Amino acid sequence: MNNEQAIKYINKNFKGKGKTDAVAILFACEDIIELDIQEWVATPTTELLDSFIIHMNSSCDDMIPKLLESEVFVSTEDKLWALADSMRRVMESMQKYVDIHETLRNNC
Repeated sequence: MNNEQAIKYINKNFKGKGKTDAVAILFACEDIIELDIQEWVATPTTELLDSFIIHMNSSCDDMIPKLLESEVFVSTEDKLWALADSMRRVMESMQKYVDIHETLRNNC
């Protein structure tokens, strides 16, 4: 399987049900283009998850100041729940990414 075939396979078989799936698909396709499919499937999944940590840190760096200044949320608790929800979505994207990686690893 080459890069193009892998990306087509992902887009066909892992159609996003929402934003979290779309993020996982995007990260997987970007990693395949950057590394090449053969190197990507050979790389341990844990090494590939660094990009999600970077994404979550960046999201928190952006989101926390906005939440603190926001008047949309009535309480600090509401703000914390919004942050927790954002972090949960990153974790859901990580789960889908792992599913994609393991599936392609088994099919290449």
